Amino acid sequence: MKINHQYFDTLLHFLGEYKDFFFIIGGYAAALNIESFEGEFRATKDFDIVLISKIDNSDFSKHLVDMILEGGYYFKYTNDKRTAYRFERPLYSGFPKTIELFVEEGIYPQSNNNAIASIDVEINEEKISAIVLNKDIYSFATEHIIIIDGIPTLDMFSLIALKSYAFFENKRLFEQKKVDKNDYLKHRRDIFRLLMYFNEDYSSYPIPEILTKSLNDFLPVLEQSQDLSKEERVDINSIINLYKKVFIRH
Repeated sequence: MKINHQYFDTLLHFLGEYKDFFFIIGGYAAALNIESFEGEFRATKDFDIVLISKIDNSDFSKHLVDMILEGGYYFKYTNDKRTAYRFERPLYSGFPKTIELFVEEGIYPQSNNNAIASIDVEINEEKISAIVLNKDIYSFATEHIIIIDGIPTLDMFSLIALKSYAFFENKRLFEQKKVDKNDYLKHRRDIFRLLMYFNEDYSSYPIPEILTKSLNDFLPVLEQSQDLSKEERVDINSIINLYKKVFIRH
């Protein structure tokens, strides 16, 4: 399925002039990459937006707030407290189903076992929050930012690495009954499809230890993905060999 270009146009309208302040990760980033090769990706209605550096009281922050307000988003409630890092159920069409914000650890005050950061930008007298990204993961990601059709996002190499980490993090949360099974299995499918279109040699590019571990641990998962191989009509051995060459580090 093709990506929804209404969402794409919405992002460009509000944030297109501020490419140095954010980049997109997650499923929408994967869709942008694959569609740039004229491929198709799973339907995705969410924006995962990583904020670059501090955005307090910047023109970018004002445009970000405008996008959230004009979309008519609700804040997600957690333990009866409003946590403004996840915005969902927009009232108006053309806006993504969910917007989730991320930020590098150590930039803002952190809470909830350092998992959430509070940003000094307000929406209806409520401060924006963001999910904290590990410093090494954030640094790695920023080295792989590319622009696709005017949107700052990540290349396939870094997306595969980040999705291997997300696979195991969400698998752990699934085992704790905090997320649905699809919340981690979707990353397996995404990695497989990204590998189908991957054609660069990044075997000499450095990968931080935290992602090296998740990439190495993901290899057995990939080797047991014959179902995806049949579904996509792709030789699984070619996918596995490519993965070993580029992503397995010892």
